[in-house]
Amino acid sequence: MVVRNEERTRDVVRARLREVRRRRGLTQEKLCELARVSVDAITRIERGARQPSLDTLDRLARALRTTVADLVRAGPMPMPMHPPAVQRLLACLEQEPARTQRAAEVIVKALVQAVRPERTSRAQPRRDDR
Repeated sequence: MVVRNEERTRDVVRARLREVRRRRGLTQEKLCELARVSVDAITRIERGARQPSLDTLDRLARALRTTVADLVRAGPMPMPMHPPAVQRLLACLEQEPARTQRAAEVIVKALVQAVRPERTSRAQPRRDDR
């Protein structure tokens, strides 16, 4: 019975870790860097060949911006707070210095403004257009 529960827990953690990592847009290598865990450890956990320690689960959960409970919970994951594309952007920027984050914010705002459809019906003329 204990062996069966350990196997089930290992299967849940294996699947959940892969699901959350992919949902965050992270490679195994990037997750290893963020969690300070070896690539081999992540590979073996995701294959189900290794049962992670509580310390490793905690590191992984922090790196994935989730909880240990979410990594070991059987059943559906809570819906992500952001769409996958936004999560990937956040994952790219969260370890960067504040200066880089601010620069990215300016660039993203300019990009959104450039591609946003013009709202001609509600647009107010600019001061210099009058």
